[in-house]
Amino acid sequence: RRPGTGGQAMGRLLRALDALDPASRETILLRPLDRRSVAEIAETLGCEEQVVAERARLAREALRGRLPNPSGAEPRAAG
Repeated sequence: RRPGTGGQAMGRLLRALDALDPASRETILLRPLDRRSVAEIAETLGCEEQVVAERARLAREALRGRLPNPSGAEPRAAG
């Protein structure tokens, strides 16, 4: 890790998460932070498991488009 980049990386991550719609942000955060299964997230959000899986996929794609690769490369184009 390069010195002094931790705060910048966290700032980029938070801005990218803030740019997601609320449902996608909630979906993408519940699994790793609360260690919930797709079924548990679906129950919490009151939707089907398929919806949770699709929201998570779309949120991951959006984040990939907004965040640089760990190698330091520019963000990938979305779509």
